[in-house]
Amino acid sequence: MDRRVVKTKTALRKALFVLLAHEPIDRISVSALCREAQVTRRTFYTHYDRVEDVFTEYQEDMRRQVERALSTGKMDAQTLLKVFDRILMANFDAFAYMCRNLHEQQLVQELQEMLFATFCEQLVSGQPTAQQQLTLQYAAYGVVNSYVYWFNHVKRVQYADVVTTNRQLLTATLAVLA
Repeated sequence: MDRRVVKTKTALRKALFVLLAHEPIDRISVSALCREAQVTRRTFYTHYDRVEDVFTEYQEDMRRQVERALSTGKMDAQTLLKVFDRILMANFDAFAYMCRNLHEQQLVQELQEMLFATFCEQLVSGQPTAQQQLTLQYAAYGVVNSYVYWFNHVKRVQYADVVTTNRQLLTATLAVLA
């Protein structure tokens, strides 16, 4: 992709997340987004039809990033958690927005499913049994939901507690598989 296009799209994404901190996406105008990103409306319309398209494209990019990172070869449970955590923290603003807004739950569900599929591939040799699938789904959904809870309760829950608790719970959950 052309560097100018990447620069423009990056500026629009950053501006969108700045504005999302104060307004829901359906109340952000193209003009406000362009002003914040310091791009013209004409430039915006070269790449997008509406403000929501910027976020949709970002979600698709994030989904691909998670899929690539989680499918890079055999990893143990703790490494998988570290990779997943690193991706979420690198996309902090977007994930926080998705966790706080119920109408954006589709990507959260997709993250849960991706993590579950990765757990099945990485943590079980062969085809997982029904009990193993239930256990791994419990673990994957629990990990993602702990982040969702944290983003919605940042004043009550520390990030370090989320990481530590996820490690401990995953270890305990995987003991059920043994």
